[in-house]
Amino acid sequence: MTTSSTFAAIVLAAGQGGRMRSSIPKPLHSLAGRPMISYPVQAALDAGASQVIVVLGDQAAQVHAELRARFRKRLVCVAQAEPRGTLDAARCGIEAMGRDVAWALVLPADMPLISAAALRSLLDTATAGEAPLTLLTSRQTVPRGGAPIVRNAAGSVVACREHAHTSRRELATDEVSAGLYAVERGFFLNALSKLEEGRGGAADVDGTNSTDSAAGADAAAAVAAAQDADPGAERPPHEKQLGDLVALAVGAGGVQACCWSSEETLDANDLAELSQRQRVLRLRIAMQHASRGVILRDPTTAYIDADVRIEPDAVIEAMVSLRGTTHVASGAHIDVGCVLDNVRVGAGARIKPYTVAQDSEIERDAQIGPFSHLRPQSHIGRDARVGNFVETKKTRLGTGSKANHLTYLGDGVIGAGVNIGAGTIFCNYDGFNKHTTTLEDGCFVGSDSQLVAPVTIGTGAYVASGTTVTRDVPADALAIGRAAQLNKPGKARELKGRLAGRRRAGRGKP
Repeated sequence: MTTSSTFAAIVLAAGQGGRMRSSIPKPLHSLAGRPMISYPVQAALDAGASQVIVVLGDQAAQVHAELRARFRKRLVCVAQAEPRGTLDAARCGIEAMGRDVAWALVLPADMPLISAAALRSLLDTATAGEAPLTLLTSRQTVPRGGAPIVRNAAGSVVACREHAHTSRRELATDEVSAGLYAVERGFFLNALSKLEEGRGGAADVDGTNSTDSAAGADAAAAVAAAQDADPGAERPPHEKQLGDLVALAVGAGGVQACCWSSEETLDANDLAELSQRQRVLRLRIAMQHASRGVILRDPTTAYIDADVRIEPDAVIEAMVSLRGTTHVASGAHIDVGCVLDNVRVGAGARIKPYTVAQDSEIERDAQIGPFSHLRPQSHIGRDARVGNFVETKKTRLGTGSKANHLTYLGDGVIGAGVNIGAGTIFCNYDGFNKHTTTLEDGCFVGSDSQLVAPVTIGTGAYVASGTTVTRDVPADALAIGRAAQLNKPGKARELKGRLAGRRRAGRGKP
């Protein structure tokens, strides 16, 4: 037999996905930060496929662009010209295979929980035997759909039914096809030719075309089992499904089955099922991190995308969402309710509750939050502090610098050891362009100051509280830009009396 070292994987993504009721192409619906189709593709690559061929149909250009961006040249996309069923879609993929590849694994694009181990097991089962076709099956304790597997008295697979064409007796089985196939290229093309010529189906599986009497008897039994089938809804006559190969394979060497976890073979046909699969996937991701030394307080409420990296001894509290390519270094602490999207968190950094950050970097031992907002291109230096209700955007905060309260820092370059008081605002936008505010090392900005960019505060300079800075401040200079204070002795008593009189007269609010 052919060894399992070389095989192609064909991912079927040509369906229209009407049950999703969405304008988003079905393969591109997201689970844990990745499009659904990326999971079976990645599983095939991890299983060692020499080629991965994706068969596209509706909205092919959009799906192709996403796959090209994610996998670059590691896969080939082909188009199914018109929707003619999964058998025709598989044909498109097999015709794109290299001539020296004898085996194909055919799997659907809407199976995000499938693993590389499942695909290897299916292929190893196929190549270890003599049958030209092997199915991946699963056991269902609670019926949830799938094509029931029909076996004869000896336990051999003799049929795989669509539900619409399945007898009540066959529906009683708990073994169903998962919709994944390992098939010999030569058998597939020969079987396809027979089906297109109208020589498939019962005429080919009743034993009359088989030289193997046992196989013929099995095929006849399969045909007989269908006599009491519920006819159900007929599929379009031009559509042929991969399950149609089973009847032909029974008379051409037999059909093998490789039973696998029913959880991994769950597909997602609508958005409700997609949510259910995502719940399973997210818990799986969380537990993988925990097994590698990450401290997860509550894995059931940790939302961690598939491309997130977390180093051992990092602490992730409850209700945390880590998205995109976020990387959390060892010893960092992400507290309750934080949302980090494409953020690098350095070793020992502390992200306090309910911080939101996107496309930013937080260096080691920095402290952020609570209730901070780091907008894109924020870079928080080592030992720096960003406190409650502080917002940054496209700003670099140097080593040991602090902005602890109620501050907006936009388009800023802030050196080391800078203190920024509460209520400070970088006035970076003039209605047309963004401008930069520069705070050099060691300067101090008092509370409630406005820095009107472009402006530079020199090394060691001091900006008094309440100042509006419109010109550069030299190094070590003191800038005061507030109005002069005027005190009027005794006027407070007079003012309060006048106001109290107005209230008694009903002219003032209590």
